[in-house]
Amino acid sequence: MHKWYFDEIYDYLFVQPVLFISRRVAQFDKQVIDVFIDKLAFGVRMIARLDDLIDRYLVDGAVNLMAGWTYSLGHWFHGAETGKIRQYVMFIVIATVALFILITFYLNPSLAGS
Repeated sequence: MHKWYFDEIYDYLFVQPVLFISRRVAQFDKQVIDVFIDKLAFGVRMIARLDDLIDRYLVDGAVNLMAGWTYSLGHWFHGAETGKIRQYVMFIVIATVALFILITFYLNPSLAGS
């Protein structure tokens, strides 16, 4: 009728201990590991949001600001571009004379009246 209690002994010696250990491992997984991973993921999300704000407003803002300044400066210089060689040579001469005067006063301050 009980086949020498083989099934009951097998259940008592192997199945029940494995089920007990499995329940404890599942409980540890849910209460410790899952909580730790959830808190770690929350921290990573917070760091990612902060990184996004820094990248979006500080880094991208600085790059966009420099690009805007460069575009404005290029647009401003576009008016000076006439294609007339005489005008370009005159700009070079005036700039050379201005640099010569500035360097002379810088190297010899007595000429500036100081």
